[in-house]
Amino acid sequence: MRRKHLNDLAFVSRFLLLQLVFLLPISLSAQIEETGSLRQFLMGNEPNCAYDNWISHTVEATAEPGGHNDFMPVELDRQLNGFGNFQYIADEDAAQYEATWKQIFRAFWLDDADEVEALIDEAGYSYELVYFTDTDYNRHYRILREVLNETFVDSGYYAGPEDDVIGSFDHGWGIFILNEDAEVPWICSQVCHINDDFVAPPFAMEFFLQANLGTLAFHATSREALWNGGEFYNARSISDPSRNGNMPFQWFTEFFVDTVRAQGMMPQIYQVHSYDSDIHDYEHPVQISPGQLDDYANRPVRDLSSAHLDWVNFTPEIILPANTIAEGQDEVTVGEYYAAYHAGGLEHVASGTEISNDVSLPGYSNNQQMFAVDEGRNPYESLDGFVHFEFDELPDELQDLGWTYLDFYDGPIPPTIDNFGLFFTYYGPALDALVAYVDNFVNVPDTTAPVGPDQAAIEYASDYFVGIEWSPTADDPNFAAYEVYYDTTETIDTTSNLWSYEQDADLRGLNARSTLITDLIPLKTYGFRVRAIDFAGNSTELTPTLFVETRDTTLPEIDPHPPITSYPTGAWAPWVECRIKTIESLDEAIIESWYDGVSQPSVPLLPQQEWVPETWIRFSAYMYDSGSPPAPGTTIRYRIKLTENSYVPHIVYEPELGFHEFTVTVGEHKFEADFQFDDGGMIPSGAEDTWVWGEIETGPGQSYDGTHAWHATPQEPGSESCLELPQPLSSVGMPHAYLVFEQWYNTALNPNYAYQCYDGGIVQVSTNNGYTWQAVTPAYGYPKGFASPPYNDVGAFGGDSEGWITSVFKLNYTNDEQYLRIRFLYKTDTPIYPSEGWIIDNVRLTSHPPPPREVRSLRVSFLTGNHVRLMWSPDQADYYRIYRGTDPFQPMELLDVVSSPWYTDNLAMELPYPLVSYRVVAIFAQ
Repeated sequence: MRRKHLNDLAFVSRFLLLQLVFLLPISLSAQIEETGSLRQFLMGNEPNCAYDNWISHTVEATAEPGGHNDFMPVELDRQLNGFGNFQYIADEDAAQYEATWKQIFRAFWLDDADEVEALIDEAGYSYELVYFTDTDYNRHYRILREVLNETFVDSGYYAGPEDDVIGSFDHGWGIFILNEDAEVPWICSQVCHINDDFVAPPFAMEFFLQANLGTLAFHATSREALWNGGEFYNARSISDPSRNGNMPFQWFTEFFVDTVRAQGMMPQIYQVHSYDSDIHDYEHPVQISPGQLDDYANRPVRDLSSAHLDWVNFTPEIILPANTIAEGQDEVTVGEYYAAYHAGGLEHVASGTEISNDVSLPGYSNNQQMFAVDEGRNPYESLDGFVHFEFDELPDELQDLGWTYLDFYDGPIPPTIDNFGLFFTYYGPALDALVAYVDNFVNVPDTTAPVGPDQAAIEYASDYFVGIEWSPTADDPNFAAYEVYYDTTETIDTTSNLWSYEQDADLRGLNARSTLITDLIPLKTYGFRVRAIDFAGNSTELTPTLFVETRDTTLPEIDPHPPITSYPTGAWAPWVECRIKTIESLDEAIIESWYDGVSQPSVPLLPQQEWVPETWIRFSAYMYDSGSPPAPGTTIRYRIKLTENSYVPHIVYEPELGFHEFTVTVGEHKFEADFQFDDGGMIPSGAEDTWVWGEIETGPGQSYDGTHAWHATPQEPGSESCLELPQPLSSVGMPHAYLVFEQWYNTALNPNYAYQCYDGGIVQVSTNNGYTWQAVTPAYGYPKGFASPPYNDVGAFGGDSEGWITSVFKLNYTNDEQYLRIRFLYKTDTPIYPSEGWIIDNVRLTSHPPPPREVRSLRVSFLTGNHVRLMWSPDQADYYRIYRGTDPFQPMELLDVVSSPWYTDNLAMELPYPLVSYRVVAIFAQ
C-alpha cells in the first residue's frame, strides 16, 4: 500500500482546471498499490497484481451460428457464452448512472481516492482504484478496474487446466487508466470491441505506452453479449459502446474530452479496430479514417500542407521486405499497406506513392465516442479529433501462402502479448510511424509562420457586404485560421475589426480561398487586410490594404423558365420556375397574375438553393393554391417581380414590359392503380415467378387497403426482375411528376454491415422508351444499399420496413414533354438468409406533392462562440423550415427557410442553454 504525496500533483496541475485542484481535498489515506509491468497486467503474467492478463477475463459471448465476427482461434481462446456478465443500463436509468460515474471520474482525475471509494461503495459497483507503478517505463498510473468474480470459469478448449481462466466481471463496463506522467495528456487510446477485434487491445496498449499518452480505455464486453431482437448482426448490439452510449465507457470519453478542452487543449480519441479477413478479402490491411461523417480529413490522417507531417509519411516505403515472416512472402510496400478515408491525393512523399482512399471500413456513422469528441469542434481544424483505424486480422499475403489465424497468433494459452509477435512484425511499422508522428507533434517546436497568402483582392462589393479572396492559400501543418482585419479608417492593422472563424467557420480550413464580410454600412469606404495564423501563434504579414466603397449598382437578373403557354386542369395549380442572380439578397420575389379581369393574390417565389451572391439560384412556386382551377379556355396573365435588398432598392420585372399569357385546358395527367380487382396492367419481366399479383397471405397478411397487391420474392442468387407500369406516361404540363406508392418489405441484410441488404428493390425511370434505365431516389432516401455487384452500395429498399410505408419520388420532369417509363426492380443476391420480399400497392403518378415532413435525422453540435450547427440527411425536399424554441411541445419560432441540409444558428446561446430546442421540416414544391 502507498500514500499519495503532494509531489504527485504535478500531473494534476498540468492536466486539469487549476481551480478544481485547489477546491477539492487530496486524499492522504492508504489505497491499493501495485508495482510491476502494466503490459503484463493487461496482457501477460504479472504476479505482483491481484490478477493479471486482464484481457483474458473480459465478458465473452458469441452469436454463432452465423460467423458474425471472427475471434482469436478457439485453440487459443474459446469464446464462451456465460463467462462474465454485462450489466445493461436501461434508458430510464441512464441519467442517474451517468451522474454517478462522472462524479467518480472527476474524483479519479483529481486523485481524490476517498471520494472514489465512497462513490463506488455507495453505488455498489465492484470496482477499485489502484495506484500502479510501471517498472517497464518507470511511470505512475491510476487505474479504475473491476474486481474479479471467480465463480465465472472458462474451462478453455483443451481438457487440461493449462488454458483455464478463473474469474470474469459482473458489470463488464471496462478498465480506465490515467497516466500521471503523460507527455501527451490530450490523447486517449481506446478499444470498444473487446474479443471481436482481438488484435486491437495489444496495438492500443502499445500505442499508449510507447507514445506516453494520457489515458487508455478498454470496454470489457463482447458486442455479442446483448442485442436487440432477432438474429444477431452488429447494428443490433446493445453491449457495444460505439452504438449504445449508456455506458461508463462513453461517459469516461465525454469526461476526458471536457476536461482536456477545459485546459485549452484539443482532445483526440484514437479508436483501434480490426476486421475479419475472411469477409474482407484483398483490402488494404491498415485503414485510417477521421470517422465516416468527416469529409475533411486532417492530421494524423492527412496533412494538407506541404510538410506532409501525417501518419503515413512517417512510414518507410518498404513496410516489410520479402520473406520477413514466411518463405515466399512478397515485399509489402506503403501503397499496398495503407488506405485513408476521405483523403484523395494523400501522397507518401519519399516514394512518390499515392495512398488509396478506397476504405470499406471508415467507422460506424453514429459512433458515440466520435460524437463526443467532435461535438463543438470545427471540422476544418488542422487536427482531427477522432481517428478510427482498422487492421486486417490475417493479412492477405499470408493467407495466399496457406497461413491460418492459428499460425499467425500461435503462442501460449490463454493468449498473452507473446501471441502477437508476428502481428507486431507485420504492423510494427504502422505503430512506429504513429508514435513518431505523435513525438514530432509534441517535441518539435513550431517557430515558422505559415507561408501565404501574400495578396488579396475584392471579389465583389455591395451595400452591406464585401467578398474578399486571396492567394496563395496558406501552407502550414499547424494552420489555425485566416483572419481579415477591416475598418473605415485609413490605417488597417491588428487593432482593427477582426473577421475570422468565429464569423465564418470555413476560415479554419487551410484550403479556404475567400470569405464574405457582412453587416457593413452602405456608402462607406472600407479597407481590408488578410493574414494566416497557426496554433503556435505564428502569423504571416498582413496583405496590402484594399479599399472599396460599399455600393450596389448592379440590377438583379432573371432567367425565366420557358413561359407557360397552356395548362391542364388535371395538373392544377400551375408551377412557375426561374433562375435569379443578385448581388444583395432579395426583399421580395413574387408572382403577380390576373384572370377574368381581376388581379389575383401575389405568391412568393421560394429559393430552391442556398443564396450565394452573383450566382444563379433556382426559384419556384405554385402560382395559386391547389384547388378548383378556372374554367377551361380562361386566359391567365402573369409576371415576376423582384425587389433587391439594396440601400436604394432595385425593382425588376420579368418580362420587363407586359405579361406572359397562357390558356387553361382540359386534361388529366395521373396514373392510378390499387390492384384490388386487377393487376393494373403491370408488366413483370426477368426472373420467373419473382413478381406475382394476387392475395397477400405472407408478410403483413394483406395489402395496404384490401387483399391484393404485387409481391416480389427472392429467386436464384444474382437474379433480378422488374415490374413495369403498363405504358409510357406523358408529363405534358405537369409542374412535377410525383410517383407515389405504398410498400411493405422484409429482406435479408448483411449480418456484418446492417446498412447493406442482400436483396431489395429500387425504382428506375427511362425517358428513351426503355433503351436505358436510371435509378431514382425517393424523397426521404433509400434506407439501405445493395451489398454486391452490379449495384454495390446503390440505395435500395431493404431490411424491415416495420409495416406499410408511403414512398414518394420526385421525378423532376417539368413542363417539357416527356414520356416516362417507370419500373420496380427487385434484386436477389443470396437465399441463405430469410427474406419475405417486397410488396407494392396503390401506385399513382400525380402532380400533388407529399405533405411537409419533420426531419428525423437532425444532429445538433456547438461551434465556437454562440454558434450552433444543425445538420440532417438530405431527403430531396425543395427546402427546409428551421424552427427554434424553449419548449418542443409548444409552437416554435421560424428562424429561416433553407435549401441545404445544414444551418448555422448564430444566436442560440442567447437563450437559456438547457432549454433550446430545434425542429426542421422538409417542404416539397407546392
